[in-house]
Amino acid sequence: MTNDFLNDIIDREERFERRVRYAAQVAWCVTFALLPLIGIALFLIETGGGMMVDLMRTVLMVLGMAGILSLFAAVLTTVGWLFRSRAPTLAAIDQRLALLENILLSRQ
Repeated sequence: MTNDFLNDIIDREERFERRVRYAAQVAWCVTFALLPLIGIALFLIETGGGMMVDLMRTVLMVLGMAGILSLFAAVLTTVGWLFRSRAPTLAAIDQRLALLENILLSRQ
């Protein structure tokens, strides 16, 4: 019973870690995908004229806010992934070592 409980905890933590890592990767991809769009909007503001400048300023503000939010999410999820508790990982290693020890003792 204890072994099943430990396996459930380890599996739950591994799934959580995969979700956080995936969220961090998506947030970084969105952040880097917005950079060229912001550059294009800045270029069009410098070279455009008339109503296009007002439109591009609005687009630039929206892209800037989205970039800031995605950068915040990327940094937050990366920090959360790097500094999370490693206790379940250590428990999985301990469990595998105990299994290996049982296998080696059964061969003797």
